[in-house]
Amino acid sequence: MNPWDEIDTAADKLDKMAAAADDDLNTNPYWGSRCPTRFADGINNACGGAAGELAAMFNPDLARLFARRLRAVGEAWPRHVAVTTTASAAAGRAEVLAMARNINGTTKATTS
Repeated sequence: MNPWDEIDTAADKLDKMAAAADDDLNTNPYWGSRCPTRFADGINNACGGAAGELAAMFNPDLARLFARRLRAVGEAWPRHVAVTTTASAAAGRAEVLAMARNINGTTKATTS
């Protein structure tokens, strides 16, 4: 799979997961209330600790924003080898590709 397909696949996965989570939030009695923090509260209550807080921050709206950003970077990524880019632009694309691969489950993202 080429980098653009990997990024599109990750963005599609995030969009589908966000839609499914929204559906669950609106139909599953566990989530009951319409409180704006219900997702964060529910995840944090279920998981707890720093891991629960981190998971709670990644709500469906944030997933959609990540998907939109992934697509924007993928669309702007030069598709011709002859295109020269700055080192920082190349590093940014590498980070986005690492994020996409992590979302796709093909590799674990690292911070280094």
